[in-house]
Amino acid sequence: MEPATIGTLISGIKGTIDITIAALRARDEAKANEMANAINDQLAKLYGALFDAQQNALASQERIQTLVNEASALKSELDEFMRKRIELEKYELTPVSEGPVLYRLKVSNASEKPAHYRCPSCVDAGKPGYLQPATKGLRMYLICPDCRFEYAAGFLPPPDYSKLIERMA
Repeated sequence: MEPATIGTLISGIKGTIDITIAALRARDEAKANEMANAINDQLAKLYGALFDAQQNALASQERIQTLVNEASALKSELDEFMRKRIELEKYELTPVSEGPVLYRLKVSNASEKPAHYRCPSCVDAGKPGYLQPATKGLRMYLICPDCRFEYAAGFLPPPDYSKLIERMA
């Protein structure tokens, strides 16, 4: 074979090799790009899922805080209810002379406070409702300073004229 033919053949083979290498590089680059796109798609899905998880965690944290606040408020209400219940256990419902029923301090608790009555409407509403004695003519009343209701409590006892009679004698 002639050297020129051999040179042409080598040049052709070299060109074919270069074309093959370029084709392989293009194929590898396309596969690499395809893999990179697949990885980026997976990362985008992962970031989306992570964002959703963070949003859910934040919503859960807010819900937990709301529940904690509600529980605290309920505990305060329960404590207040128990305090009122304990206070109310010191009293008993007692009818007054003409029929109304009032809270009266139990005898067993008389050492803590002087004997007194409380207005049932005000006690139920959470007000003190300590009834104050008053008279109108010969009638005795117990008046609630909180709601201004007047409970008829009977009549004044008749005056004791015995001392007056003794002095006159």
